[in-house]
Amino acid sequence: MENLQKFIMGIVGIAVLITVGLLVLDSLGESIADDISATTYQNATLTWTNNTAVGYLNASCITETGTCVRLWNNSDEIASDNYTCTTSALTFLNGGHYYSINSETNTSLLTYTCKVATDSYTANTSIIEKIATVPTWIGILIVVALAMIVLSYFYRK
Repeated sequence: MENLQKFIMGIVGIAVLITVGLLVLDSLGESIADDISATTYQNATLTWTNNTAVGYLNASCITETGTCVRLWNNSDEIASDNYTCTTSALTFLNGGHYYSINSETNTSLLTYTCKVATDSYTANTSIIEKIATVPTWIGILIVVALAMIVLSYFYRK
């Protein structure tokens, strides 16, 4: 029974350590993102499906930081109150009033800004994703269990 209590305390200790590590990494990631300057992309071509354009952000952008600056069709600027722009999609309002002029024959262009991920931001995000996955935790629990068994065997001798 005593060995089981030590094992449980070991698991709880490791869980607390990993949780604190994830919190520190998350804060570090936010700090890194705050230090990155915004980059402007001009004349991004949009592809429309049912009044919505998705995937307009450059692949290297940090998704949460995208902001639409200007949308136009050929030489006509489209007022910002006629569409909504989020980091995941750009959608026309009012039943797609401007969508009709943005058909396959016309080109819609967008100017937007975003923060481009740096190597340090990408590495930090990658570490968080890898630590936060369940298979990693299972591996850690198995290693801790085996270590506890081996250590308890040598501790008794």
